Amino acid sequence: MGYRRENGTYVPDPDQAETGRLIFQMYSDGEKGLTQIVNELYRLGRLDAGGHVSWDASKVSRVLHNATYKGCICYNKSHSDGYLTQKRIKNPDESSYVYVKGDFEPLVSEEMWDKCQQILLSRSARVIDENGKKHKYMRNTPKSVWTAKLRCSCGAGFIQFKWRVNRDGAVVHGFQCYRCTRRPSISYLQEHGLDLGISCQIKAISEWKLDLMASKVFQNLTFDKGKTVKEVYRILNRCMAEEKTVRISRKAMLESSIARQRERLDKYIDLCADGIITKQELMERRKGLDNQIADLQSQYESVEQEDERSGALDMNLISQKLDEWQKAAKTDVSRELINGCVAQITPASNEEFRWVLDFQLSEVKGINMTSCTMDGFMELARFVIPFEDAKAFKASRNQKIHRRDWNNLTVVVGIRSKICP
Repeated sequence: MGYRRENGTYVPDPDQAETGRLIFQMYSDGEKGLTQIVNELYRLGRLDAGGHVSWDASKVSRVLHNATYKGCICYNKSHSDGYLTQKRIKNPDESSYVYVKGDFEPLVSEEMWDKCQQILLSRSARVIDENGKKHKYMRNTPKSVWTAKLRCSCGAGFIQFKWRVNRDGAVVHGFQCYRCTRRPSISYLQEHGLDLGISCQIKAISEWKLDLMASKVFQNLTFDKGKTVKEVYRILNRCMAEEKTVRISRKAMLESSIARQRERLDKYIDLCADGIITKQELMERRKGLDNQIADLQSQYESVEQEDERSGALDMNLISQKLDEWQKAAKTDVSRELINGCVAQITPASNEEFRWVLDFQLSEVKGINMTSCTMDGFMELARFVIPFEDAKAFKASRNQKIHRRDWNNLTVVVGIRSKICP
């Protein structure tokens, strides 16, 4: 962003270069953080490298960390993990980066760039874990079952934060859509007449509300177990059969692609033997083909591993899991039970939550269900949690709630009739 490529070097782009300078200027003043800069870029209608008004804190941070803007090329930021896979591994040790002066015009002075790095470092608040490894702020916060299960309707995950500290010293946590934390707030968008779709409109969720919903979910699992087991078995068995067909087709396609690449390699070897191409040309072409074959082979092995993990469904195991759910405590559901019985929780709105139950038992589960979308959601139950229930739940924890702080929650419980690819 800020440059265009001409004759093998960088040439400042007038409009984008001004945006880059503006970002560094605002940050070097020390008065604005990343999110405030994002707000200002949206207000001014500044375009990013793709020609869109689309900004978030991560994008601004990448600009500020990029040494190109001070006229340098940075080396040793990553390295290859090996000849066959050729995957890039990021180098986390910034002190080992090598900066070389480039042959292009910088957008900002070295002094301004260095000042921004100092501010970034001072605000990074690095911490050290038990292994002596440095992490950025919030990287080593205690893991929560809720962050593993929550998935926003906008597609983003959730992060955990400290909601408040009670008088007894107990920490109350909340959970916020990650996209909300990186984009302008809804109030800012409304104040400046900007499109509300820029940010996610799902509000932060307090942990006690999730506990309340969990208790109600397990209280409302009163369906006919025998009928439900058969229906779930039929749906999952059909999905697994469809997945198996897709895997067979995928493996056949990969086998064909590998065979074609090997045939091409054999032809190049024959051309070299006949003196039509040189050994150097053969080595160059062979390197590219070897990489493609290795990549295809890796994909093939991945599909084979999915075959091994797929297993078969067991009606007795599904029935056993339903028994565990219905015997669960009605007021305080354990985290272990939630982790094993719930695949995903998605706020469709601030007043409606979808709970996807996990019938993919550990014996047959081969994928992370929390990465799936809501496609193929099959509703099993729907209920509303009124203020009286919330008040009683809070009272059981010796806490109070005001009616003005409560909006009735609709909870939809179901399973996925379409297993994720």
